[in-house]
Amino acid sequence: ASLDVRIDSNPSYMHHKFAVFDGSIVATGSFNWSKNADTRNNENLLILNDTGLAEQYEDEFEELYNSS
Repeated sequence: ASLDVRIDSNPSYMHHKFAVFDGSIVATGSFNWSKNADTRNNENLLILNDTGLAEQYEDEFEELYNSS
């Protein structure tokens, strides 16, 4: 597919785990988005419906994406 893939140039590990859906819903937490996270690990996932907060997370994503 024609996806724009970026390589993170920061020598430290990125540990952000969040997603923004439809500009208003934020999913964030320790959840690793894997089968083990879903079935075996003790993970947390917080889902928030807040347009203002979603905008802040989108801004963070854009800053990270544009810096790579």
